Amino acid sequence: MSSATVHSEGAVAKAPATRHVLEDILNKPLTWKILGWLTAGDGASPCLFERLAENYNNPALQGWQKWKWLPAELLIDAGLRLAKLDKQVMTDKLFHHRPTVRALTLTARSIARYGLSAPQRFMAPLMVVWNITQACNLRCRHCYQNSGAKPLQSELTLEEKLHAVDQMAVAGVPFLAIAGGEPLLTNDLWPVLERAKRWGIHVTIATNGTLLTPERVAQLMELGVKYVEVSIDSLKPEEHDRFRGQPGAWERSIQGIRNSVAAGMRTGLATCFTRQTVETVDEVVEFAISLGCRTFSHFNFIPVGRGRQMVDADLTPQQREWLLERLVAHLQSGRINVISTPPQ
Repeated sequence: MSSATVHSEGAVAKAPATRHVLEDILNKPLTWKILGWLTAGDGASPCLFERLAENYNNPALQGWQKWKWLPAELLIDAGLRLAKLDKQVMTDKLFHHRPTVRALTLTARSIARYGLSAPQRFMAPLMVVWNITQACNLRCRHCYQNSGAKPLQSELTLEEKLHAVDQMAVAGVPFLAIAGGEPLLTNDLWPVLERAKRWGIHVTIATNGTLLTPERVAQLMELGVKYVEVSIDSLKPEEHDRFRGQPGAWERSIQGIRNSVAAGMRTGLATCFTRQTVETVDEVVEFAISLGCRTFSHFNFIPVGRGRQMVDADLTPQQREWLLERLVAHLQSGRINVISTPPQ
């Protein structure tokens, strides 16, 4: 059925936009008050909603605690049956998955404070991307941060970094993506990861992969890192190494991917295509699949930092449109997850 109706006079009348019933529920002041009550708190300790999620279908509950949370559990069970959702799946993927609960809590708090909007206004970012150090062991031509061999003198101290994590946690940030420079070069990374794990923040790492030894991967997993993403700029080792400014970088990065996949870490391969390499997208995605990567990430070129010296290598509008069409095709194939930064 068409979304528009053509009248005899030639005018076009658009059909009213459809709204989901959940939008109507979330758009009521009474709902805002309930959400505010469920998520009230200072952020330093769990709110009622977070405690409810933690204690739902929790086999560790005994005695009075079990009876205390039983009415809420029965109410949730009824809702799940009505929605035809599996109780155990929802327990594992939602109620007992702390980052998801944190994201829902932040969303509920934001709706309670600002109401429902499109795009939604949030009280804190859903994700923080943190370039934790300027130091890097490579000299990539397209580095937007112009990273060097040493950290900047003005970088945060370890105490300040840990305080930053605490601030994110209290604000309700559920997801933290750590990059650099090369994050595995700084010893501060490990206590930062430990602090984020304590708060239940979902952490991912973006790395060039050259330092991803089996021991480092095991350490990352122990400290709660859920995803590692390694940048590869070409399937030709010599071309990648020339782009990255260090011979042997390709072999070390690919071995880093293999180490991560072998350990069971969710692993992604990322590429920033140029005018000269864009036509290899299908080969690159297939290569990522062959390595066992579960995600392929496409990063659009950013003409800042050292990237200002290679602006002419950026994709033409026609190349970018073709590239995005190819990425959509790979996403729809269902063989690998595909994500992309916005072209702008």
